[in-house]
Amino acid sequence: MDTRLSYPYSWVRFDPVTSHVVVGNRGSSPGSLATLEFDAATGTLGAVHQLFDAGSNCQDLMLSTDGVHIAFACVAGNGSGYTSYDYRSADLSSRSEWDTGSYPRSAAFSPDDSVLAALTGALRFSRVDSHLATGSAVRLPDCPWSRSNCVRWMRDGSGVVALTGCAAHNGTTRVLYQPI
Repeated sequence: MDTRLSYPYSWVRFDPVTSHVVVGNRGSSPGSLATLEFDAATGTLGAVHQLFDAGSNCQDLMLSTDGVHIAFACVAGNGSGYTSYDYRSADLSSRSEWDTGSYPRSAAFSPDDSVLAALTGALRFSRVDSHLATGSAVRLPDCPWSRSNCVRWMRDGSGVVALTGCAAHNGTTRVLYQPI
């Protein structure tokens, strides 16, 4: 089955629980998202929902393990200020937003979908259900021209691993572990 979308997308995520396929673009302004419903019995994609103003300069697309929530980390945020919207995967409507801090570059849901980790110049954690912060932000090691690249949860939910780059040190990358 070949389904054509009216925009060039960079990422794809699939959720077998809800049978949603979610696609998004990287680095464009405005950022775009699309969600499609997959019918495994017929092998078809349908019910396309597209959003062409999902943020600015988007850097990461994550789908919660239950397939209900989408976090689209965009450097200039998804709305007013530096926030990341909690998009519904079924129709791309927004529930609320997480305060991710300035220049969000990456986000990840905990394995039980209770906490969202966001990576900016710091690691920030928020409850998925209430969107409220859980504790203080964890500062990353100082580096001139630092670039936060990616955050992902450990499979057992015991912590997160973050990659950050440092242009001042010949482009080195640091791998940081933060227990939760």
